[in-house]
Amino acid sequence: MRKDYSVTLLCKVLGVSKSGYYAYLKRPPREISKEELDLINKIKRVYSLHKGTYGCLRITSNLKDRGYVVNHKKVERIMRELGLKAVVRGKKTKVAKLQYAGHVYENILSRSFDAALPNHKWVTDMTEVEISGETICISTIGLI
Repeated sequence: MRKDYSVTLLCKVLGVSKSGYYAYLKRPPREISKEELDLINKIKRVYSLHKGTYGCLRITSNLKDRGYVVNHKKVERIMRELGLKAVVRGKKTKVAKLQYAGHVYENILSRSFDAALPNHKWVTDMTEVEISGETICISTIGLI
């Protein structure tokens, strides 16, 4: 007969008796009351209303603002059981103004966009766009 030393060691480390651990494994799942089922539906509603960006603290605050008395630990437990996690939005970064190292041409157009001949005036604009962490430069050219 082989003893399970890992369970014995873990129980010693955590300060739990082996019999208590095995009793915990045999325990039937807890009953969900009508009040808790109502709370689960309210948590789901607030979570979906804010497109998954609210965590347990903000959902608790939202429920308290609506007059429901609930502890944030209970909301956290319910969210964990339902698999609801707040979506973390990416941080906005401030882009430092870069010094243009190249030549800046004089503005000879001076907003006079009427051209006497076709293909006589060309205008351009440079834009930097960040896509998937890469900065891409886009240059649009307009013919007047």
